[in-house]
Amino acid sequence: FGPAVGGGGGFGASAADLVKDKGNIHRPPRVISKSTVEYPSEARQKNISGFVILKILVALNGAIEKVEVLESEPQGVFDQSATRAIKAWRFEPALVKGELVAAWTQQKIKFELN
Repeated sequence: FGPAVGGGGGFGASAADLVKDKGNIHRPPRVISKSTVEYPSEARQKNISGFVILKILVALNGAIEKVEVLESEPQGVFDQSATRAIKAWRFEPALVKGELVAAWTQQKIKFELN
């Protein structure tokens, strides 16, 4: 999984609280809790592996406020499973000058059959 950026405190992200420049972040947020990612049954039956890269906005309480699919391979196969799973993840907040902030980050979720 890729780096995670998040917030913790309130739920929404106001314009003043939102970090637009990653260079301002003194301590990037980290994933502290992950939910199980469901492998789509059709992809499992067809022995398909892949990944999804998500752009996520982590609110001040560490919850996911917004999710966008940036890239997926194969396209559209794992998008819903990845999006559904990431919404249940929780993050340790990012810090900017000692204050908790909401922030955008990217997260890659791999789908591989063992």
